[in-house]
Amino acid sequence: MNNRILVTMLVALIGGQAKKPEAVPHMRSATISLGSDRSAYYIGEPVRLTLTITNVSDENMSGHFRLGPQNKRMAIYYRVIGERFQQLPRRQINTTRDVVVSPMRLGPNEERKSEALVLLDGTSTRFLLDQAGNYEFYAEGQPWRAQPTDVVRSGTIQVRIEPPPDRDKEAYAEYIEKALARVVEGLILPSDYVSTEDAAAFLDRYPSSAYSQHVRKGLVQILRYRVVNNRAKPEEKALYQRLRAEDKVN
Repeated sequence: MNNRILVTMLVALIGGQAKKPEAVPHMRSATISLGSDRSAYYIGEPVRLTLTITNVSDENMSGHFRLGPQNKRMAIYYRVIGERFQQLPRRQINTTRDVVVSPMRLGPNEERKSEALVLLDGTSTRFLLDQAGNYEFYAEGQPWRAQPTDVVRSGTIQVRIEPPPDRDKEAYAEYIEKALARVVEGLILPSDYVSTEDAAAFLDRYPSSAYSQHVRKGLVQILRYRVVNNRAKPEEKALYQRLRAEDKVN
């Protein structure tokens, strides 16, 4: 299942037309690629996408390439194969601070990455990819403030979404009932809305289900946030220490 799919596109744009890098001083030259951590997932599992930007020029470059809800200059589009592409909804990160989106800076031949988690539909606890089938994704944006009409786009990647495994029917039912996808999304949703007790109970009952690794990762992230910000209950602090100790052993 560990299958990385990368489709790379050389982008060298100004005013929508390809130019040679040395011809125009403010010309942008980069390779853009979008990848997934696996080629197939069960309904309800998070799809983790990675955008890779590489400066293939001999000069420094900067642009708003990061994936994330605060950066409106770069977006991901998706569809079930055969349907129209639509923009991936933007999830809001749980923070009380103003977030300033700074440009990503790359030196000559430097490569940088950013990630996006695809799970909920952006307004509820409904799974965005809630039907089995083949889905396609690509990234597109206008990352350069000085040249706002220049559009960069990655190639298209494909992943398959499969029905929940029969062996995990009970685990999947509880995963849905307790809205544990909110835990998987971690700090994207306000963490006060998330029940760490339900997540811990799920892990005790179903330690090896297809969904447990995702619930555990999100739970640790939420507990860390609460502990660091002095918002954790005593039992949450104890749970966080136990999970961290288990991770070190494993």
